Amino acid sequence: ALCAPLNTVFLNVYDLAAAASIPNAVLCNSIVKTFGAFHAAVEVYGEEWGFYKQPDPEQCGICRSRHSRRHSVHVYRQSVNLGETHFLDWEVWKIIREELADRWPSSRYDLIHCNCIHFAEALVELLEVKPVPPWVKGLHETG
Repeated sequence: ALCAPLNTVFLNVYDLAAAASIPNAVLCNSIVKTFGAFHAAVEVYGEEWGFYKQPDPEQCGICRSRHSRRHSVHVYRQSVNLGETHFLDWEVWKIIREELADRWPSSRYDLIHCNCIHFAEALVELLEVKPVPPWVKGLHETG
């Protein structure tokens, strides 16, 4: 990832809980991998974009972090290279601001039906790169 061009789009995948907090971590890890209970965010141009429930439901649910692959709650698992976007950095910002911001208010967040993985799917489609892999989408598709 360090040698990848800046316009490379990564899907950063996180486990929902720290393995240490789960009594049978091995069993849980295999269940998570089988059913896909993950948090995900999209990294491009050194910034990570995710969708979250905010304290104020009127707030935009899209959050940007300059600290990719780190999360205060979820545990980083891996990054999936989705290819290079042909958009420039300022165009990515414009897409997020004009195409997504109004459609992804915090009040829309739902753990099963409208979550970070749904947002990632929408963003990577607009960036015209590979889709979110099925193993990441597992659990939210069964809901």
